Amino acid sequence: MDNQRFRIEYSVLLAKGPTWPFRFIRDPRLRLEVVPPISIGGVKLKGYTVKIYGLEDFPEKEPIVTPGVMLRDHDGEEMTEPSRANHVIGEYNGETHLCIYSEWNPNCSLYKTAARAAVWLTAYYFHMKTGRSIDSYIPH
Repeated sequence: MDNQRFRIEYSVLLAKGPTWPFRFIRDPRLRLEVVPPISIGGVKLKGYTVKIYGLEDFPEKEPIVTPGVMLRDHDGEEMTEPSRANHVIGEYNGETHLCIYSEWNPNCSLYKTAARAAVWLTAYYFHMKTGRSIDSYIPH
């Protein structure tokens, strides 16, 4: 990501204020960590730190998005394998690699990427409650 795009992305995230806490980390590569506000019926869900990796090639290449942890599905299995039904690409850095775009578009912002991860996590909440696939909440 070049400096101009970084400034634009930073200003968009900054405009979201305290409701979308974020930080850029270089360890050793640049990544973005965002804590999106997720609530169901006014009740705030467990806060996940969405991690967005691959910013060196952003926006030309789709970033790698994780919830910051390795998730387990409704049956207790780690979500490490690709799953169309659950919108999972596999595992990255010991974390569940989320599939949040059916087709990448370089005009997508990091904020939009984080917002889509928040939608995925909301669907995950319902998956854990009902056992229905994530795809039943956010179809392809």
